[in-house]
Parts: sequence; C-alpha cells; structure tokens
Amino acid sequence: MALRDWDVVGEVALRQVNGQEIIVRRGVHGSLPVAVAVWEAREHQLLQDRLIELGRLVDGAMNRLRARSTRTGPVV
Repeated sequence: MALRDWDVVGEVALRQVNGQEIIVRRGVHGSLPVAVAVWEAREHQLLQDRLIELGRLVDGAMNRLRARSTRTGPVV
C-alpha cells in the first residue's frame, strides 16, 4: 500500500480496512506519508503474527489427528 491508496484530507489520511474506517494523522512522525508507512508496517507485522499463530494451531490440530489415527498410512 502507499499514500495514493488513502484519501487525504488536509493533514489526515482515511481508508476503509475490513469495514472499519482508519484515520491516520501525522502526529510525531512529522509527515503524513511517514505516518501512513508506520501504520502499514505495524498492520503488516500484526497480520504476520496472526498467520504464524494460525499456522501453529493448524499444525497442532494435524499432529493430534495423526496421533489418533488408526490408519496405517500417512494422513495427508
């Protein structure tokens, strides 16, 4: 994403993300493009963390399934 993907009104950037309106102000970052980049980096990291956690949950479920399996062949 980039600032061009946002609606800029004065010193505020607006965007809809998953049905929620996101408002970013330049604040301590000094400029709106930097503030947007910081917000996007933080959101990207949160998404990565959630995907890692989801992967761990799926791996755990698959391991339990394999452990309980009475089949002689591998569970795919």
